[in-house]
Amino acid sequence: MKSFVHMAKTPEEVEEKKERMTVEPVINTYPYGLCISLCDDELDKLEGINCEVGSIVSFDAMAKVTAYSQHEVEEDGKKTLRRRVELQITHLGVDDDDKPSISNEDRMKSRYTTDSEKY
Repeated sequence: MKSFVHMAKTPEEVEEKKERMTVEPVINTYPYGLCISLCDDELDKLEGINCEVGSIVSFDAMAKVTAYSQHEVEEDGKKTLRRRVELQITHLGVDDDDKPSISNEDRMKSRYTTDSEKY
C-alpha cells in the first residue's frame, strides 16, 4: 500500500507563489452570492434603469427556492450545522428614484400580481 502524502503547500511554497503573483488579491466587501448580473435582454425588460457605474438602484425581487441543504462540519473540535439555500429570481422590479411615487405595498402589488398571472 502506498503511503499518504500531505497535499498542503509548505510555507515556502506559499511564499514562492505570493512572490510570483503580479496582482494584489481583491477582497470583496460582499459575498459573491449576493451579486447578480443583468445583461441586455434583462436590462431591456427593466427599461429606465440607471446603469451609471456607482449609481444606487433599489429593487424588489421574488425568488423560488430551488435547493436547500444542510450538513454538519467540525471546526475547532465543535460540530456546527451549515445551511445553504439557492434562490432563482423569478420577478424583479427596479426603482432608481430615491422616493417612490407610490407606497411599497402598492408597488409590490403592481409589480408582481399582474406578471405572475402571465406566467
